[in-house]
Amino acid sequence: MSARAAHVWLVLALSGCTMNWDALEPTGAPPPGSAGAGGGAHGGSGGAAGSSVAGAAGKAGGAGAAGDAGAAGDAGAAGDAGAAGAGGDATGGAAGSSAVMCPEPGAVVDPATGHCYFVLPGPERGWMSASDACAALAPPAHLATITSQGEQDALATLSLQQSAWIGLSGPPGALAWVTGEPLGFTAWAPSQPNSSGPACVRVESGSKLWGDDSCNKPRDSICERE
Repeated sequence: MSARAAHVWLVLALSGCTMNWDALEPTGAPPPGSAGAGGGAHGGSGGAAGSSVAGAAGKAGGAGAAGDAGAAGDAGAAGDAGAAGAGGDATGGAAGSSAVMCPEPGAVVDPATGHCYFVLPGPERGWMSASDACAALAPPAHLATITSQGEQDALATLSLQQSAWIGLSGPPGALAWVTGEPLGFTAWAPSQPNSSGPACVRVESGSKLWGDDSCNKPRDSICERE
C-alpha cells in the first residue's frame, strides 16, 4: 500500500466510512493484508548447482604385439670348380685335390695328391745346387720327396735319360727329406744304400729304384711342385 492510500484509509476508518480500495491502488496491486496468489511469500528455490569435479583420466592402451620374423634369404649358388693345372689331368677339380701348374715339358701328376714331378731344366748339377735351382723356379718347387707307393708309381712314369737326384740326403741311418717330412716309405735298389758317409739319393733311369751317391756328383734332378 502506498503512503497516500494508507493515509486516506486511516481517515476513513476513523470516520466510519467505507472506501473502494481498488480505486486508490494502482492497477494489479492486491488489497492490504492479502497474500499473493499461490499463498507463499517466498520465492521458489533455485536448481541444484552442477558438479565441478573433473572426469577420471582414461587408461593407457596396451603395447602392440611383436611382428613376425622375416623369412631367411636363399642360399648363394656354389662356385665353379677350378681348372686343372697345365700338364696335369682334371682329377683335381672333381676329387677335391687341385692340380698345380707344371708347364715344364714331360711333367707328370700324381692323381691322388695333385703334385707334379718334372726333370729340372738346364745343366747337370750337384745335389745342393739342384735343390737351390728347384726352389728358384716360378712357381717354386723342391727336389722330389717320395713318401708313398702312389708317389713312387707316379714318379715311375717320368721319362729319364739318366739317374737323377731326389730330395733325400744325410749320413747313414739318418737320411732326411729336404721338406722335413719323416722317412717312412723307401724304394731302395738291391744292395742300397751302401755309402759309409754322408750321401745324397738318386733314382735310376730305368727301374726308378733308389741308390745313394756322392752329393757333389753332377747329374739330372727331379723337382716336385705341390
